[in-house]
Amino acid sequence: EVTGLSCTIAQRLLRLKGKLVHDRMSDSPLRSTSRIATLAPSDETAIEMAYLVTLTRTPTAREMKHFLSRLEGKTNRFRFNIIQDLMVSLCNSTEYCWNH
Repeated sequence: EVTGLSCTIAQRLLRLKGKLVHDRMSDSPLRSTSRIATLAPSDETAIEMAYLVTLTRTPTAREMKHFLSRLEGKTNRFRFNIIQDLMVSLCNSTEYCWNH
């Protein structure tokens, strides 16, 4: 039977603190996090791209509203950090664990 916790604690900790995830979410111009933060023309597009890259779906209206409030008015490094946090949280979601 499938429960709400389809990932083990060890798997989640590795995604949060592991070197592989950290390297994949770095600010290198070749990484998706950096490319989304610098190339997305709007906050809405950045959020949508983050969802498509990690969960292969677009965000719901509620999810979009939540993350738009976090990104509102942020630029440069602050914007990158929020998008990086978004990507890490999506990679640690039960939905991601279940699908990947």
